[in-house]
Amino acid sequence: GFAPSAVSIRVFGPATAPYVIIGGNRYAVDADVPDGGFLLVDGTTYTATVTDVDGNATDVTASARRGSGEGSGEYAFERVRPGDQDVTWDNSFGFSVIVHEVRGMPTCAR
Repeated sequence: GFAPSAVSIRVFGPATAPYVIIGGNRYAVDADVPDGGFLLVDGTTYTATVTDVDGNATDVTASARRGSGEGSGEYAFERVRPGDQDVTWDNSFGFSVIVHEVRGMPTCAR
């Protein structure tokens, strides 16, 4: 994309206080993800939810790490910068990342 984009990160359990580092920013939530469940950190709605194997969802947004805000290097809802970004994690869980690119037209001056 051409602009920073929101991301959604889904962590598959079991996991304890999982984090993923993308482009130097640490996306972390201080929560337990049960076996068969998942954590969804949604950068479009600024929410974090743990869903167990039975489909019961728990809001864990308050446990999402925010550092000192956007650009701090540890903000769970940081937008991903354009271009190739390194991705690292501790390899103790599986995860997926969806980048939400926004499409639009430039405004025209009259």
